[in-house]
Formats: sequence, C-alpha cells, structure tokens
Amino acid sequence: MPEFKTKEEYEKWKAERLKDAQEKQSKPQPEVKPIVAEKKIKMKATKKPHIKKEGSFAGTGCLIQAIGILLFLGSFLAFPVGPFFGFPLMIILFIWGSSKAGKLLCSECGNPIDNKKVKLCPSCKVAFS
Repeated sequence: MPEFKTKEEYEKWKAERLKDAQEKQSKPQPEVKPIVAEKKIKMKATKKPHIKKEGSFAGTGCLIQAIGILLFLGSFLAFPVGPFFGFPLMIILFIWGSSKAGKLLCSECGNPIDNKKVKLCPSCKVAFS
C-alpha cells in the first residue's frame, strides 16, 4: 500500500480502487470451461495362452548352489588334491541348482505346469499353442 501525505490523497486513492473494483464486477466475465483430462486406454494385444518360464531367487535351487559353494570351500582343507575334486563338484551343483530354480507357469492363471509338453492347463483348462 502506498504512503499518503494527506487524508484527501488516501480518500482519492480509495475511491479510485472502489471504482475499478465495481467496473470489473459489472463487466461480463468470460465463460471458463473446466479442463478435463482425457484418459487414454491402452489396449493389450491379445496373446495366445502359452507356457512361460519364471526363475526364483530363493528355494531349493539356491540351497543346492549354496551347498556347492560350501563343498568347494571345504575342499581346501585337503589342499593338494581337494580343490581338483571340489571345483567340478561345485560346477555340477551350480548347474543342477539353476535348473531347479526355474518354474514353468501358465500365462493365463499362473499355476505351475509339469513340463513343456503339456497341451492343456490343469487348472484353467486353456489350450497352449
């Protein structure tokens, strides 16, 4: 708010402000339309039911791999010959544990499937292509 030297200046300024406010109220206001955001619906491409492979981090596969590491480290106790037997054993257990970690699942319902040769899901009865 500006500073005024006299009361008349203040009254004049106040009258101008009131006049401006009344003029703004008397003018027709433009019509304001609300902004509505349009949602874009993403359509998923329909895929044929299939058997999907999913890996798990923890479980029997991880346990087998951990046993392989422990046997390899334990083989250093019999140093001259032990690591020669421990290393191949660790590699075998790693490969076996990796194969145990993978699961086959139905893409529609997510239930486990026995093998890739299955043509029909046992729970949702969908046919695999």
